[in-house]
Amino acid sequence: MKVGLKLNEHFTVSKHNIVQVTTFENEFQLALTNSEFLVISKDDKDNSYYHTHELNGCLIVPVNEYHRIQRELTEYFGVEIQDVSSDETKEQEEPEPTA
Repeated sequence: MKVGLKLNEHFTVSKHNIVQVTTFENEFQLALTNSEFLVISKDDKDNSYYHTHELNGCLIVPVNEYHRIQRELTEYFGVEIQDVSSDETKEQEEPEPTA
């Protein structure tokens, strides 16, 4: 198994330095051992709100690379890393009807 995770042509991170993966609807966040966070986002949506002082970094990658990174993280951690679907989000927000 490869230890390095290539995020783009200029940036590779050691998988051993990833301590947490948090998934959202169209992106996911990597927490690193040095307490920095890195957002991985698809380039098929508006990502302008990521360029803030609160985030240490954001990588916007093509959709196919985004899914490759998810697959490699899934293999490394042994749990499926996937986006939270909008259907699941809506189900959580809507209360179940009572009889």
